[in-house]
Amino acid sequence: MSILKPSEYKSSNPRIDGIRILESIRPDLKFEFAKSEETRVITDEEFRVYEKTGKLATSFLETLKNNVKSLLSNSKTGLLAFRRAYVVPGIENPPGPRFLDIKEFKDALKALEGIYDFAIEQEYHLKPKSKIEAFFYPFTDPPMLKFPIKDNVIFPRGGYAVPKDIHGNIITVLAVYGNHEGVQSLEGYDEYTVDIKRMIIIDKIIPQKFYAICTTETSQDQKIRVPIHHQFEQVLSDFEILEAALVCNKCTKYADFPKRIEFSSDGESLFFNEVIDYELEEENDIDINIRGRILVVDGPEDISKITKKKSQILYISNNIVKTRDYGTLNSVASIRENLNILYPGTSATAHAMRVLTDSGHRAFVVGTKKFKDGQYVRITSEKSKIRIFTGIKEDENIIRLDSASLESVEQVGGKAFRLGQLIEVGYNVPQGFVIKSNKMNKKKFFKSDEFQSMLDELDSAKKYAVRSSANVEDNENNAFAGQFDSYLNVKKDKLKEKIIEVWKSAKTSHVKQISKSLDIKTIRMAVVIQEMIKPKYSGVIFGGNIETKTRDQVVIEATKGYASEVVDGTGEVRKIIIDKFLQKIILDEGKKEKINLSEVEIRALFAMYTKLEDNFDSLQDVEWTINKDRDIYLLQSRDLIL
Repeated sequence: MSILKPSEYKSSNPRIDGIRILESIRPDLKFEFAKSEETRVITDEEFRVYEKTGKLATSFLETLKNNVKSLLSNSKTGLLAFRRAYVVPGIENPPGPRFLDIKEFKDALKALEGIYDFAIEQEYHLKPKSKIEAFFYPFTDPPMLKFPIKDNVIFPRGGYAVPKDIHGNIITVLAVYGNHEGVQSLEGYDEYTVDIKRMIIIDKIIPQKFYAICTTETSQDQKIRVPIHHQFEQVLSDFEILEAALVCNKCTKYADFPKRIEFSSDGESLFFNEVIDYELEEENDIDINIRGRILVVDGPEDISKITKKKSQILYISNNIVKTRDYGTLNSVASIRENLNILYPGTSATAHAMRVLTDSGHRAFVVGTKKFKDGQYVRITSEKSKIRIFTGIKEDENIIRLDSASLESVEQVGGKAFRLGQLIEVGYNVPQGFVIKSNKMNKKKFFKSDEFQSMLDELDSAKKYAVRSSANVEDNENNAFAGQFDSYLNVKKDKLKEKIIEVWKSAKTSHVKQISKSLDIKTIRMAVVIQEMIKPKYSGVIFGGNIETKTRDQVVIEATKGYASEVVDGTGEVRKIIIDKFLQKIILDEGKKEKINLSEVEIRALFAMYTKLEDNFDSLQDVEWTINKDRDIYLLQSRDLIL
């Protein structure tokens, strides 16, 4: 027979082996959430008939029709998923298409032919001992999302789990709102670390989530905004995290080899539908120092732009990953010269990247960090950890704000350093640039190509904030709050003038006086330039009540317009005090009718604050803003000393 249950499949195929492992451990999945679906495998012999004759055998079609009908009848979504299972000697994980919306038999035929046609196009079938196989199962990705999204709806979610050690005793679980592919291409996914022997979650990274890729009435993978009340929430419950980790552990132990598992949730259960080999990250202290400009590969038209220059670094765009454009990826892999390539996602999700490394290229995963054509990049290594700096020019007097936490506080100042940290851990911070505190000829600096390159990236129609960032600002000993100059709503043609004013503010008499009282010898001033966010509401959050010195309260002060009106006391203010432990509002006073923050928005601000306190293990003094689209932006967060 050419259509088999995994237990009947006696050959060897990494993808089918994974499904067979799931079927073998299914009796052990007596958990509340973990589930797996029945699967069918289509063996290589049917492809060989198709490749020779250009069509599928009549006898096979009848068998396929019966199996499709049977699995559809058991599908909660009324859909099947068809996926490739290629074996190509010399390619560890041959990429290829998949089809997730099979509604009837004719869709199944089209999907299978698509899997076969791609293999022929890539000439996978010509390799000796290759196998072109496929498998299908009831589609279990999150259910269709309907609009408008209500507060009480169970938001779709999915993700991956991978072992951190050869025995699977420590497991990392990655989870995202929407379909699991979002882990590879979206900003904002949770990362949990589980100790299987003790069955405890030993670490959680829960960033702000902005977008999700969801199945909707119009698309299988529509990118939508995550509702504000979900943005700071933990994606999976602790029980789901533990069960996902346990399934990964069982698959790894059963195979005696590290396994990566993929899961989706229908709102009630976690369905596991893929198990594949996973190469553990090697802890190699390799000296890497690569500098160059980015070429973004967004489609086949970009292949001809790739040069032999050592200074050129490729960035595989999120679009390649999202659309699964493996034809372009294979074209990059086939280039003979060894390339340096930046690839979206994490080591757990970038399995398709293996086609690049197997071909001799050096590839680095960059998470959700995005790059532009012509952008200057410096890649270095430090104790086996890869660090990627993004600047404007090679001399690097100006860097992008998202690289600020990779520099020293002496170079970028306390404010920029903290903003860089906030971006790194996943908060929505207005992007921008940092002019470092390098000793430079300031007259020549403003005439430099580097300064002009920064201006070229800024929009004349927008306004910007020009903010001080001294080495003595926002540290754990003192904040120097309000001592230096910062300017809001600065037009592009006035940036030079305001940058000079910020520099000058480091040498005022009152700054000299406070520096002397604190025994500070040297002040180095960097300057932050950020796009202004047009606010609906803004304000501050204190992680304790500064009036009563109470640490178990969160105080939110909000106003219409800019947060500066709260800070300098010129605006009308609504004051909300929340008990940290009861998570309950105990005081709400001020102009509620004018500063009409909703309960959902207040809850989201409180959730954001609690995450910040966890991130920095300290009470925080926070500036925030919400725009008309209900997006929360974090403008500043510094340690609060009561």
